[in-house]
Amino acid sequence: MKLKSTIQTAALFFMSLGAAQQSQAQIVNGGFENWTKLNRLETPNAWTSLNLLAEFGGDSANCVKSKDAHWGKYAAQLNPSYFVIAGDTLPGLLTAKFTLNNRPAGVRFYYKGMPVGTDSAIVVVELYKGNTDSTDNLIADLNWVSGSKVSAYTLIQEDFQYYDSRTPDTAVVTIVMGGDATSFLKSKMLIDDIGFSAYPADVAADVPALKHHLYPNPSNGKVFISGYQQSGRTELFDLNGRKVLSIPAGASTADLSALENGIYLYRIETPAGLVSGKITLVK
Repeated sequence: MKLKSTIQTAALFFMSLGAAQQSQAQIVNGGFENWTKLNRLETPNAWTSLNLLAEFGGDSANCVKSKDAHWGKYAAQLNPSYFVIAGDTLPGLLTAKFTLNNRPAGVRFYYKGMPVGTDSAIVVVELYKGNTDSTDNLIADLNWVSGSKVSAYTLIQEDFQYYDSRTPDTAVVTIVMGGDATSFLKSKMLIDDIGFSAYPADVAADVPALKHHLYPNPSNGKVFISGYQQSGRTELFDLNGRKVLSIPAGASTADLSALENGIYLYRIETPAGLVSGKITLVK
């Protein structure tokens, strides 16, 4: 069975077992900090993995809580495992479904991985309006695939391809480490801090996530943090993914004047999850 078919079948199967659709405008538990143990193995809260199959017929978990995190305590590690009952390997897989009320520009996350042979790390995000079983309801999607070895956490940013002007109400996120045929047991990937990136300008101003942003944009050095009363730490990164500034929780302003002119990515901790965007510095 081809990998895409395996992904779709597994995702639909486990969601049918009761993987809840999360009522949030951001990707819930995208930092993979919170996990729940099911029998012997753990799965990140708000996500579904193939660990349930591993419990009853596998040799090991294919989704693991890793302390090798980009930020915070944990990241999610995906690796294929041997499924004894089927006599074949299962890809490492995480999937989740979230509600939306906006049109995010794309998705960003931090990744490092060591695929073996023909295995690849894959992130697929699909946005729907209505029933997610019908391709007629597909509003936008993105597909990221990498078969390269990446030894240090790298910021990945991918934009959605939109197919019409409707606002989606559901996002389906699928993350995989595996191959088209038999996956290699020594392959693995680590993923952390996955979230929606900046929102297009035509999004309604009352979108909850937009209550947390940096302004004015462009800035000449001094910026204000909208929604700072409910915000945690704010961090700025350059376009290579290097953190260049950390702003403590509760701060209402920040001074960027020590940075070089250019475009920077920011990430704000909020009660709804991580909110990210871009800001341009012109001094």
